[in-house]
Amino acid sequence: MLLRVLRIQAGPVVGTAFTMEVDGRQYVITAKHVVAGLQNSQDVVTLCRSSADCTTLSVKIFRCDDPIDIAVLAADTKLTVTYPLPAELKGIAFGQDVFFIGFPFGSYNYSTIVGADSVPFIKKGIISANDGTRLFVDGNNNPGFSGSPIVYRDLSHPNEIIFKVAGVISGFQNQPLPVLRPTEIRPDQITPEDRAASRLMESNGKVFRLLDTGTVVQSNTGIVIGHAIDYAIELIRKNPVGFNISN
Repeated sequence: MLLRVLRIQAGPVVGTAFTMEVDGRQYVITAKHVVAGLQNSQDVVTLCRSSADCTTLSVKIFRCDDPIDIAVLAADTKLTVTYPLPAELKGIAFGQDVFFIGFPFGSYNYSTIVGADSVPFIKKGIISANDGTRLFVDGNNNPGFSGSPIVYRDLSHPNEIIFKVAGVISGFQNQPLPVLRPTEIRPDQITPEDRAASRLMESNGKVFRLLDTGTVVQSNTGIVIGHAIDYAIELIRKNPVGFNISN
């Protein structure tokens, strides 16, 4: 899997993509919002294995219908290795470890192997839920991982090490949080309401009451959202135009 993951740039947007073969043809999979700025069914993207190994090429672009955040790209050349890579949810179990692989913040500075910027960054979570459209992973996602593969070990084969792709990272669940302003108070001014609302802060021996400013910021809840790889396979079989690897 590490040899299949690519950094993708579509216009000003940078994300992650990976290759997958279906019916003997190779395709590039990424998140649909990564290529949202490319309005045509064919456009130019830049795919990089490392900071020194980038290819700019024209690709055909196919998009899953909303709300599925998956796009399939078809190039006229082989882009990566073609080692066997099962792509399905068969064999995954709720609560088991899953991995997502990509380029946080679009940077080569984060590499699984120090000094090897051709090896993307690996993160881990657990598969928590599947609501029929989305896969939920309890993990810590960062911008740049959009389009990353969700990888798991098939536990239905305990005597074999078989890794599969379950889905494609879309993003993470946001949650608005209030912006609070600290106001210094005396200890005898602390009220039961302050304690119940957890709006106290201590710093350098001083006590502060945290007051709501009326503005909010978005936070990363740690809930990673992806979509099942089945949607990509369905889209590919409707558009079987990927590079024929037998060539």
